[in-house]
Order: sequence, then structure tokens, then C-alpha cells
Amino acid sequence: MSNNDAIRWLQRLEHFETALAKLNDACQRDSYSELEMAGVIQFFVFSQVLAWSTLKDLLYVEGVDAKTPRAVWREAHAAGFVEDIDTALGTIAFRNELSHRYSEAMARRALERIRADYLPLLTDILGKLQAKRESERGA
Repeated sequence: MSNNDAIRWLQRLEHFETALAKLNDACQRDSYSELEMAGVIQFFVFSQVLAWSTLKDLLYVEGVDAKTPRAVWREAHAAGFVEDIDTALGTIAFRNELSHRYSEAMARRALERIRADYLPLLTDILGKLQAKRESERGA
């Protein structure tokens, strides 16, 4: 592991924080146009990718070389960064589904699922990563 590896996970964490803040803000609305729903879905995609990428980089620094999103979620669960492994693994298929099909009805269902299941999951993960960053700063 190089110093660049240690810096990379922290840089990626900053991007994850930004994306998740935008997703959280977008999820606070009461109604959405079709374009706004597409924006919420895109913020979810950014946040999901940044979550597993940040975890991948952190795990690498800690000596775990997980290569795929599924492997990263499992290793992050084992390391205590992800509590709800089933929901975390579900983000993979959900993101893929959103990338390959579109209808307004599907977007409305996706929005509700993001708000109910995935935003809380990603928020919890972010909190654990932020705590990790703070513990490293204090060490």
C-alpha cells in the first residue's frame, strides 16, 4: 500500500459525501417532474458507485483486495461498514435495472425504493466511513 492509496479513499469519500448530500436533498421533495425523477435516479447511481468504490479503496488500504461490487459489499459487511448486506447487494441489480429500462412508472417506483431502502443504507455507510476518517485523523 502506498500513501497514494490511503489518500485515494479519502478523496473518494469526499465525492461520496457530495453525491449523497445531493441525493438526500433531491429526495426531500413532495412531487417531481419526469426530468427531476431522472435526476434523483442519477444521483442514486452516482452515490451507489461512489459508496462501493470508496469501500473498495478503504478495504485495499486495510489489506483486502476485493475486485467486484459484490465482493466489496461482502467484505465491507464483514469489516462492519455495511449492516444490511441484502439491501447493499440489492443495489447492484437495482442500478443495472435502472440503466437498461425506463418508463415513468418504473421511475416512480424507483424513487420510492431509493427513499425507503437505499438512501438510509447509503447514509449509514457514509456515517461509518466518516467515523473511520475521524479515527484515523485522531491516531
